[in-house]
Amino acid sequence: MTRLAMQAVQGLGLGTVETWEARRDETRRLFPARGATEVRVESGVAVVTQAGHAEDYVLEPGQALRLTGPGLAVIWALEAARVVIRRDRGLTGDAPHRPLAA
Repeated sequence: MTRLAMQAVQGLGLGTVETWEARRDETRRLFPARGATEVRVESGVAVVTQAGHAEDYVLEPGQALRLTGPGLAVIWALEAARVVIRRDRGLTGDAPHRPLAA
């Protein structure tokens, strides 16, 4: 079974941070929060795709992607991976998907 640690972001109360310890070929469905959701890979490799968007993104350690819009997203671990998911109403959701600098 997947180990999932969830912690409330302290102080501002703007969202949550989850750390997902994924096994190889494991997937996770994700419904982006109002505002934006950031997916960051700390170790391993994962693919992120979202309904309604033509691009899929391969994320390696240190890389992140900001999801926007209401479409269902799926994260697929190509190998064992540690993925941090930050749902934050404080993140702007006005831009399309964009990889974030490592």
